[in-house]
Amino acid sequence: MSKSGKVFCSFCTDAITNKFPLVENRSCQISKEAFVTVGFNCWKNAAQTFKNHESSELHTAATKFESNEKEKLEARIVLRAIFTTASYLARPGLSFRRENDKESNFYKLLELRSHDIPQLKAWLNRKKYENSWLHHTIINEILSMMADEIKEYICKLVVYQAWLCHLLTCGQAE
Repeated sequence: MSKSGKVFCSFCTDAITNKFPLVENRSCQISKEAFVTVGFNCWKNAAQTFKNHESSELHTAATKFESNEKEKLEARIVLRAIFTTASYLARPGLSFRRENDKESNFYKLLELRSHDIPQLKAWLNRKKYENSWLHHTIINEILSMMADEIKEYICKLVVYQAWLCHLLTCGQAE
């Protein structure tokens, strides 16, 4: 509650502040006005009004986008940890796999890193992700992407050095 005695919905306010694409109809406009722009301060039927707002299209969409954004952020953190772990093992040519995936260098290093990255720890403990991003084909794809980036970088270096060499030799001939 604000100092003026008005209540604002933090989910809806955040969604509108972050410009999430929300439903635009008459009931949403009323809900937006009451719980985002002006604030709610009619306390006579407050409990029922709060229940109505919680089930409104605006609030439902705002909470859905809020949870999706949180999941996306956590997924980015986990994916970054997976990429950097793969990079760490690939650079010196260390092995990734073993007979049992839970005993592989890759999985053990992710477990170790999960002590410092709580999102990774939560993600590793989820059963629905057990064989998704850690599957051999996904890891091979990640390594292939890294190899392509390295090849592209080397090619750019070679072209640049060839151009530089040509520039230096032509400059000396004149």
